[in-house]
Amino acid sequence: MSSNLYLDELVYMIKNDLFTRGYTYEYFLSLDNNMQKGSRQLLICLGWLIYHIKLIEKCMEQCLNSDSIFDYDDTSSLYQVDKTILYI
Repeated sequence: MSSNLYLDELVYMIKNDLFTRGYTYEYFLSLDNNMQKGSRQLLICLGWLIYHIKLIEKCMEQCLNSDSIFDYDDTSSLYQVDKTILYI
């Protein structure tokens, strides 16, 4: 399979998936599959997708629910002293 055919199919699948998720902005969907133009539409689409799938909220929730080094009482490993220095 040639790389252009693969990219065309990939772009088509992404546009189709976005449409099924509710992104129906006609100008984006009508962009050529060669992706030579439309960076503004891609940026708008990315913002819409981040909002639509609640990406920021999911990342924040994952960070808040994960173990953090600050959750432990022993933080001495953060302040290790170089013991190879000889004092005279």
